[in-house]
Amino acid sequence: MSCILGLVCALPVHPEVCDRGCHPTTTQQRHLQFSHVLELQNKSIAPWTLKPSHFDKHIPEAYCHECLDPCLKSEAIQVQVYFTQPKRNLTTGSVTYCLCTYKLAVGCTCVRRSAAEMSSRSCTFRSQESS
Repeated sequence: MSCILGLVCALPVHPEVCDRGCHPTTTQQRHLQFSHVLELQNKSIAPWTLKPSHFDKHIPEAYCHECLDPCLKSEAIQVQVYFTQPKRNLTTGSVTYCLCTYKLAVGCTCVRRSAAEMSSRSCTFRSQESS
């Protein structure tokens, strides 16, 4: 048995990872819906927009905007999503499934810029010890 994002399936899964161009194509996988529990994207100092992902149009992905503090830069928070992709054996006609992965951006956070980036933006680093 294999498990797809919480759904249990009785499908043969090959342990090898699929090629980079794999996309979920089965009806069962297309019924999976992802939603953000909290609407944090408008409250965050690293705001983001949710758009359909390159992985699947039914799964929203976060696209980062600039941090509200210009001395910080916005970076995506990613999770690795696992799914299976059907592979048909051309000789026998049987279908097996191989495990694929995709890094999905679920939100954004602000991180410190490098020293060079900070100097070009007239930013000063404030040590946590001085507060």
